Amino acid sequence: MIFFWIFWCIDAIIALTVLYFFGEGLADHTISASNIGSWLLLLLIPAIILGIGYVLKSNNELMWAKVIVSLMAIPGLLFGVFALYLGNQNWQ
Repeated sequence: MIFFWIFWCIDAIIALTVLYFFGEGLADHTISASNIGSWLLLLLIPAIILGIGYVLKSNNELMWAKVIVSLMAIPGLLFGVFALYLGNQNWQ
C-alpha cells in the first residue's frame, strides 16, 4: 500500500506542476482560444489518473490502483531524475 501513496504523491506533484504552468500561461496571455483544448487535456489527464487511482483504492482494488497511478508516476520520476542530472552538469 505504501507504493500506491508514493506513486499517488508523485502524480499529485506532476498535476500541480501542470497547474502552475497553466496559471503562468494565463498570467502572460500565452494561453488562447487556439490552444485551450490542449491545455484542458493536459489538466484533465492527471486529474483523471489521480481520481481513478483513489477510487480503485477505496474499492479495495489495490493492484489496479497501483497500475493506474504508476502510468504517470514512473515516467514523471524518470524525467525528474533526468532533469536533476542535466541540472548538475557543467556546461562551459
